Amino acid sequence: TVLTGSATYDPPSLLTLTSAKTTVSVPGAQVGDFVIASFSLTTSGINITGYVDSPGSVTVVFDNGTAGTLNIASGTLRVAVLPRLGVPSNSGLLQGAVVYDAASLANNLQLITSCTVRGAALNDYVLVSSSIDLKGFTVSAYVQAADNVSIVPQNDTGATVDLASATFYVRVIPDATWARA
Repeated sequence: TVLTGSATYDPPSLLTLTSAKTTVSVPGAQVGDFVIASFSLTTSGINITGYVDSPGSVTVVFDNGTAGTLNIASGTLRVAVLPRLGVPSNSGLLQGAVVYDAASLANNLQLITSCTVRGAALNDYVLVSSSIDLKGFTVSAYVQAADNVSIVPQNDTGATVDLASATFYVRVIPDATWARA
């Protein structure tokens, strides 16, 4: 079951390498679930990520990684939450997990860790979630090589942060499972 939520949001003007956060209520969402966020207007280079920060609450981060200030108008922010547990074995989805316990990470820096996901291949789609509140970090993931997913936590908080030990959960959707037009 996919859980959803939405809210009207007017992102502030974002300077280069800055971010803004907001929350969206999604009843039933649990820390560690997978989050997909979208915005009703063009985001002009702003990366949008989300994570469940506490039961029923999704934090969405708007991150400006461009070389200029970006200001987008008010729009509708939508989130979809896919539960981490309960994936049917016949779904075709691939899963993996890795424990991550890095040292302090300065603002605007990232570290890459890897996770083995048997059957993952280049061009597959990857979702990643965390067992803890990410405290303003953004996390992305991609298939680096066959059976290997790279997970990239990035500190966008404005300060040096030492996250607690976390488990990153990975769900890979094989490219071959998508119908082609």
